[in-house]
Amino acid sequence: MAGSAVERIFRAHFRHDRSIVRDRVSPLMVRLRLAEPIWHDSVAERESRRPSFSAAGKTVICGLRRLPDWLYSRHMFEVQRSPALPHRIDRLIEGRFLEHTGAIGFADDYMRKYLPPDLLSSGVVRIIRVDNFRADFRAAFRDFIDVDGIPEQDFFRVRNKTRSSDALARETISSNLRRIYDSCPYWAEVEARFHPIK
Repeated sequence: MAGSAVERIFRAHFRHDRSIVRDRVSPLMVRLRLAEPIWHDSVAERESRRPSFSAAGKTVICGLRRLPDWLYSRHMFEVQRSPALPHRIDRLIEGRFLEHTGAIGFADDYMRKYLPPDLLSSGVVRIIRVDNFRADFRAAFRDFIDVDGIPEQDFFRVRNKTRSSDALARETISSNLRRIYDSCPYWAEVEARFHPIK
């Protein structure tokens, strides 16, 4: 949920640091089936995919976007990659969207995938709120890397931008915030814990 922003900082400032292990798989390699698409693995998926990997004893750092922003971004991402499918805006009111596979995605399912209740309550999770990226990144990574060596301006160059926009989708979301949060109680609970709902 803030992975691209974190990756850009690590690529710019720590790419030569051999103590940091990063996934270095390109989208082209995935399309050619020369590598697995691992960027969006949850902790459980990574442990399942790579038996040598274990999160035990590790700090988990997770990005957190506010639900309306994430939902709009995800909807627009899916519209861009599968424009021929019927992407109905009314689904957004219930925290749902059409995925490129034709399946209906649900925001709460994604929050439970990446930040399941047992992981959230484990005490090993640090959160980077996208709308407080600079300060949260510094706090989350301070124990592991030299965050003071990252120039201030680099924190403002890492925002993900949706390539296209849809005023009706944005208006539908902003006009139905209460219903969207009511439809996604787990996301609402997680977000309220770290960032009060506006």
